[in-house]
Amino acid sequence: MIGKDPKQIMAVFQECWSLSDTQNTFTSALKEHGYVLARGDRRGFVAVDHRGEVFSISKKWIGINAKEVRAKLSDERSLPSVDETRIQIAKDMTLRLNTLFQEQSSVFNTRMAELEEKRQALTRQHEAERQKLLDTQNSHWQQKQQEWQYNFKKGVRGLFDRITGKRKNIEKRNEQDAYHVKINQQQERDALIFSQLETRRTLQSRIERLQALRSHRLDELEHDVTQYQDILEQRIEQLEKQRQDKNRNRPELRQRGPDWTH
Repeated sequence: MIGKDPKQIMAVFQECWSLSDTQNTFTSALKEHGYVLARGDRRGFVAVDHRGEVFSISKKWIGINAKEVRAKLSDERSLPSVDETRIQIAKDMTLRLNTLFQEQSSVFNTRMAELEEKRQALTRQHEAERQKLLDTQNSHWQQKQQEWQYNFKKGVRGLFDRITGKRKNIEKRNEQDAYHVKINQQQERDALIFSQLETRRTLQSRIERLQALRSHRLDELEHDVTQYQDILEQRIEQLEKQRQDKNRNRPELRQRGPDWTH
């Protein structure tokens, strides 16, 4: 009973027994909890879980004696054997797991497509933000160039500034101002890029987590499908071998010879 609590199993069987009054209702009650009523090889009635484990319908699990079992469960010949039940369970579980695999795969693919669409939209948004900032900075730079050019006087006053050295001071202030403008614009671009990178990293992290979860869940389902397929092949092979042994051990009928007494 791998990963199962005996007390919980006992509680399930006792509940199914107390809520049913016939073999059919008991069968249905067990099925709701994932068990199949079957014909045991030596223990009369048994319940088989989804992993093929067998539990006898007896005092151990339900707290009743054989007489009470026979009073409610009387037609074991209509039930499949344990091997037949295991084969059917393996078939059903393989079908369910394959269906679940397809459903899960579809869900993950849809979610991945949504995240990929977000990633592409984010890329377009970031490109637009960088272009907008670049246009704004270029416009500001052109305005500053006009401002710096305006600082130089023309005509006689301009000539006077050259003679007195005032123009050199204006050029120096313009250069310093241009340097600070370039530094500020570079800082603005860096801040935008770092902010965009952080947003992209957050989205990329979501994509990677979803990919890891998809791989984990689908690998688990594939593993379970493989296990049930192996169980199915083994049970079918075992059942066929039992039938062959049974036929081999069956006594051959002797052919009667001619009657010479007449």
